[in-house]
Amino acid sequence: MNALAKKLSIDEQLAAFAWLQAIGTNIAALGQTKALSKSKKQQEEANKLSILGNAMQSIANAAQAELTAAQRSAASDKEANDLTVAGNVLQSVGNALQVIAGLNDLPTSQRSGRSVSRRVHPPKRKS
Repeated sequence: MNALAKKLSIDEQLAAFAWLQAIGTNIAALGQTKALSKSKKQQEEANKLSILGNAMQSIANAAQAELTAAQRSAASDKEANDLTVAGNVLQSVGNALQVIAGLNDLPTSQRSGRSVSRRVHPPKRKS
């Protein structure tokens, strides 16, 4: 993997991680949509998709933060570069917290790899 990373420019790597982030966003959105289902199976799958999508986004944002920080010395606007790094770090932490929340919502047996039926409740809507 390092050999491939060395062959790609930082801009190409940033683009690849932007795609990973976008795919993660779509997976998390699919999970949110499935959470609206009355089917227990769909709701269980919803939480897993949300965890996966948010994990992908967190990893992509962390990588983007690191790559953007590496570009600081060549950046024409160092303050804008620093703010972009900070924004990526904040997004990464936010998505990581959502992953933790999703994992805490899983039954203990599912966290260890065994499947157990449990209804995942979607957020309540305000009337």
